[in-house]
Amino acid sequence: MTFQFISFLLLFESLVSCQKNAVESASPLAKIIYESDDVGQTWVDISASIPDSLNASCVYTEGNQILLGDLHGIHRAKLGSGALEWKKESLFDKNVSDFFPGKQGIYARVYPDGIFQEIRGTGIWKNVFPELTALVPYCILETSEGSILAGCSKGIFKSSDAGTSWKQVYENDGITSIIAADGLLMAG
Repeated sequence: MTFQFISFLLLFESLVSCQKNAVESASPLAKIIYESDDVGQTWVDISASIPDSLNASCVYTEGNQILLGDLHGIHRAKLGSGALEWKKESLFDKNVSDFFPGKQGIYARVYPDGIFQEIRGTGIWKNVFPELTALVPYCILETSEGSILAGCSKGIFKSSDAGTSWKQVYENDGITSIIAADGLLMAG
């Protein structure tokens, strides 16, 4: 069995605002995405085909695709087909600062417009959870029980009805990540 791992070095991150920001670079992007087909024993830089104009702030892989987010939207390529050919998603020209897995499709954090979700297999993105936009959502986690948790500027909000209604379950300044591991939820 061959395992494929992708590593991404976050090039631009502001610790003060907890928001990823692109910074102009004097040299073309290189050495930011690595691939291993031997469970991490060796790594190969596969970022050579990234357009010079792309200032990547986040990366996401699912199946045979890889997505990069930057100040001007989402760029997609297929893995395993030799040199990566990047195509820009045409839906929006906005700052995409993070991606999250979703059972019905990938979520993208589009700053300052909120959370968008791709309708699986279509390349169409829709704005979901618009009521969270004013709360500045940083991250989304779908739990195994079917609830959705959103880390926001004012804490953690939970929906038990697919995002129709939200209840604040934890109050804190800026929850930027939530993960589930071994039956535990962790946030920070």
